[in-house]
Amino acid sequence: MPRTSETMFTFDTASVPKVRIFELMSGWDAAMQPDLLLAERKSPAIAFHFGCSDATHTCPNLTLSQADACLWLTAIDGIMPLRSIIGASVALRFMALIHTLSTCEWAGHLLQEDGTGTLTPHPGLIRAAANCPLTFGSTFAEADLRSSLSQSSHDGLTAAAQIVAYTGVHGMGD
Repeated sequence: MPRTSETMFTFDTASVPKVRIFELMSGWDAAMQPDLLLAERKSPAIAFHFGCSDATHTCPNLTLSQADACLWLTAIDGIMPLRSIIGASVALRFMALIHTLSTCEWAGHLLQEDGTGTLTPHPGLIRAAANCPLTFGSTFAEADLRSSLSQSSHDGLTAAAQIVAYTGVHGMGD
């Protein structure tokens, strides 16, 4: 039987705290190391158990056993323990970001290549993911993430306008 690393929290997934942009970007960098991406896929399953703050919700338990997910979270655990609230928040936000990038066509336009083939999320997307609340299913509500993204600004431009300005790609519903 595969080994499982389990972490117990007394809060629900919708109460996962915000993280600093630097913390989420550090988690991304740890999980996306080229050596790790080529590594053999042998990591234990990782389980998160959540408690609810009230009796009106049944909080999900989340067990990740997919090889890539376990490898990514093991890498994040190496720089910030998943047993800590911040480490767990970074890990859950990272997984929600991966889910968004893989299921929302508009989000793929917010990945930038650095010239070596490494993809990095646009800073506005990282900022939004660091601050957007998670759903009870440990994902981002698309409308909330897009709203948070549209509020992210740098030099007076929204993240979407920055993408259009830098790449000419229109992907945020325009």
